[in-house]
Amino acid sequence: MRLFVAYDIAVLSLLRGRALHLYGDIPGSESALRRASISLRNELAQYSPDLPRPWCHRALTQVQSELLEEQRIVREMQARRECGNTEFRNVKYAKAYDAYSGALNLDPSHDSYNAILYCNRAAALMMLGLFTEAVADCDEALKRRSYYPKARQRRANALRSSGQLAGARSELDRLRSEMKRHGHHDQSPQTVLERLFSVDYRAVEQEYNEILMLLASE
Repeated sequence: MRLFVAYDIAVLSLLRGRALHLYGDIPGSESALRRASISLRNELAQYSPDLPRPWCHRALTQVQSELLEEQRIVREMQARRECGNTEFRNVKYAKAYDAYSGALNLDPSHDSYNAILYCNRAAALMMLGLFTEAVADCDEALKRRSYYPKARQRRANALRSSGQLAGARSELDRLRSEMKRHGHHDQSPQTVLERLFSVDYRAVEQEYNEILMLLASE
């Protein structure tokens, strides 16, 4: 009975880890899978090898294998993205661009993960002065995640930096409307994912007012 319960918990933990993975919460997925793997390993260690092994024991070892494989994939995705982030923090923007580009090849079908990579790569491109390319990467991010305030704001910044003030104003106007519609204009991001994808509405308003003043001065 104990093994049957352990099997059910392991399967649910695997599903939770995969769900977090697909949703874009890579650190959360890795943490959930790691805890599940440790718990399952401890459970299997308590089972006496001298006793006959029932079906549920064999099933547990299969789930353990799937947990470890999923954990390996998630760890690699997290490591690749963090490599790009580290290069960016170290002001090595060309290397950050290369790291994000390499990470994009890991799982082309993973929209949330790749949206983050495109948005991050856009930041590296902006620091390299490649604003048109940065706008294109923001477009790719928004294709994969339609409501992505950080990518929308970054796109506006790239347009502003390239001298397209009217385009930047339009982009920020749309972002303001989207954030109000989602209720993110009067509160700070709460969850890990919200902080990952969202931005401070006050900063958006400040940028919007700055662009209005620049347009007025022209």
